[in-house]
Amino acid sequence: MRYLLLVIITIFSFDLSAQMEANGETLFGNEWIDYEKSYAKIIVNKDGTYRVSRQELADNGIPVNTISFDKLHIWNYGKEVGFFVGLNDNYIEFIE
Repeated sequence: MRYLLLVIITIFSFDLSAQMEANGETLFGNEWIDYEKSYAKIIVNKDGTYRVSRQELADNGIPVNTISFDKLHIWNYGKEVGFFVGLNDNYIEFIE
């Protein structure tokens, strides 16, 4: 019983929050988001190299006629991911 009580007290003595602090400022993990821009989510199920065609983006509601792939940014958990633009801007490839 004493051991169980000690474990419970130990668990609840840690700060169990999703935020982190850096330089006295509370961070939530979404600081990279610019709310003036539009974003689309591409969900991948496992690590690997992915190719997404311009047509696949258009089929999923992305206005590809107004997007220049050289101004595109891909993000993963708040960090920018590098990608390759295919011939004639027909597709993008990235590693996840």
